[in-house]
Amino acid sequence: MKRFLFLLIFSAFYLATVRAQEAHRNSMSNVDQSAEFPGGRKAMLKFFAENVVYPEEALKQDIQGCVRISATIDKDGSVKNVEVVESVHPLLDAEAVRVVKQMPKWNPEMMDGKPMSVCQTIPVTFKIPNPVNFGVNEHTVNDLDSKPEFPGGIEASKKYIAENLIYPEEAKRQGICGRVLVVTGIDRDGTVKVLGIEKSVHPLLDEEAKRVISSMPKWKPGIKDGKPMRLKTTIPVNFGVAEHTVNDLDSKPEFPGGIEASKKYIAENLIYPEKAKRQGIRGRVLVVTGIDRDGTVKVLGIEKSVHPLLDEEAKRVISSMPKWKPGIKDGKPVRLKITIPVNFGVAEHSIDELDRKPEFPGGLDVCIKYLAVNVKYPKEAAKRKIQGRVIVDFVVNKDGSITDVNVVKPVHYLLDEEAVRVVKTMPKWNPGILDGKPVRVRYTLPINFKIPASLSAR
Repeated sequence: MKRFLFLLIFSAFYLATVRAQEAHRNSMSNVDQSAEFPGGRKAMLKFFAENVVYPEEALKQDIQGCVRISATIDKDGSVKNVEVVESVHPLLDAEAVRVVKQMPKWNPEMMDGKPMSVCQTIPVTFKIPNPVNFGVNEHTVNDLDSKPEFPGGIEASKKYIAENLIYPEEAKRQGICGRVLVVTGIDRDGTVKVLGIEKSVHPLLDEEAKRVISSMPKWKPGIKDGKPMRLKTTIPVNFGVAEHTVNDLDSKPEFPGGIEASKKYIAENLIYPEKAKRQGIRGRVLVVTGIDRDGTVKVLGIEKSVHPLLDEEAKRVISSMPKWKPGIKDGKPVRLKITIPVNFGVAEHSIDELDRKPEFPGGLDVCIKYLAVNVKYPKEAAKRKIQGRVIVDFVVNKDGSITDVNVVKPVHYLLDEEAVRVVKTMPKWNPGILDGKPVRVRYTLPINFKIPASLSAR
């Protein structure tokens, strides 16, 4: 066992996960304070950095990824019922469980002035610095005169993966699917070497993704100043992932009767597990769902877990849905993957049911101007040419204050963190109104990051 031979990253993924949990709990109007590690998120990060011991065998096998742990924070702040809800590998799972069990007492959740027992999901990310001694990556793709290329180009590489990929039968039976991102080194002679996993789905899929990438023929290497260069790149490997996104379609898939009908169906058919109620487990499960060409609904997996009890019930109710109207592209029905939220004990008002929506003081144009003036483009992001749209959501409280800021659609942790920071600096909004009274409501806001000319010229 060795300490500090690894990089333990909580980054935007950790922050978004924890903030999302807090948002779901605090959206219940009588929650005074969410459960918190003593000293907050930074103190938790420090605790993990000082106490996690990267398993030696995992280092040798280049095993890395995010283990999601479920734990009950009891009324006295003690950490109990620690279990893995999303596995990476038994070696990492066991270490994540061990270190979470060692945590000091938390500050418990407070409801109406009284401490409450609550379930918390804690992501523990293991990442090995410079996995598999490939050497320092001297250049990025954007530095090169010509980029590394699979023989025949991108489409040929996709075809190679599709023809050589063997979907593990056990993964099929368990409905495990998703996109594995494989960190890959392209050497000066075009040799392909798997360096690790950037985004894990499940050990079964991760291993097959590494196998198929490592079997690739030599690439045409990247060229800089007329010389072949060593480069690190990330290659996606899809398992059961739909070919199209919602934005590609001419018409989107739809539950019979529309969105409100789908919410009603879930509400009427959902059975809240009694054990989860007794333990105070609540939150929003995000179910990855496939809508086939004939409208058949198939549960593909869980994007955001709360607890195994809630996850299983969420999957059950979604899989029981009637056929949807499928998505249409070029006049033909297509297979599509979507995410469906299932709420357990989450008291939220939707924008659509309000008499008056929450509003930034002065309106949307003033909000846009506020963001333009106050967003500080991270220099490192500009240097690395990172830009895009970060989507955040947050709660607008009855008094207009902003709380529970959460990244819904990340771009890169540098931009994600800046988006969260600037939203937290906002003045009080005009709250949402329902039946003549202000109410707490969740609001979604996109924040565009485009590298300013003053930074792009550097």
